[in-house]
Amino acid sequence: MDINQILSLLKTIPPAQPPVVEQPQIPTAIDLALIDQDVIDQVRNEYWAKQKASVKQEEEQDNSLDSLLVSLASATSITPDVLGAVARMVKETDILDIVKEMKDRQDQKEQEMFEHRQSIEERQKKERNGLFARELIGACKPEELETLEEKIKCELEQVDRHVLRSMDRERARQQIILEKRKVPFFRVTDKPSEMKMQQKMLSILLDMINE
Repeated sequence: MDINQILSLLKTIPPAQPPVVEQPQIPTAIDLALIDQDVIDQVRNEYWAKQKASVKQEEEQDNSLDSLLVSLASATSITPDVLGAVARMVKETDILDIVKEMKDRQDQKEQEMFEHRQSIEERQKKERNGLFARELIGACKPEELETLEEKIKCELEQVDRHVLRSMDRERARQQIILEKRKVPFFRVTDKPSEMKMQQKMLSILLDMINE
């Protein structure tokens, strides 16, 4: 096949058509003039209502009692802010009921320990009197009295140590309860200065119970 034949064949092939590119349809602008004014007002009102509700919610969160108490967690003295927070706690929570329950429990424990110590002292008194009676009739050696007195002393010291340990545990229990409720100054501690502030706060709450 010569060159003329090849050119003749090429002329018979139709030229390639360029691809058709579809133009994207651009939405026409919304004509607000065609929308009912009542619909526009309703949308606007709903928008502003949501905005106001959001702002109010943020303000309530900022002014919540919990946030206030958290901000006073590092307080070291009784200030107007602390007293204001306590007043809100009394109004908005059951803190007075909790404090009253704690006081009743402590009073009961103290009474039980006092009665227990008294019973031991009564028993020791009987033992001492019995030994004195034996001494009068010469049936008791002097060293027996010394031994009894030493025994009585050690027993009472043991009882007193038990009382102190019990009260320490009760104090720690109260500190944990009030710390969880975010009462100012309360945390588990044995520092005298911090315990003094805790006692002042408890006195304020107890006074409110008695009012």
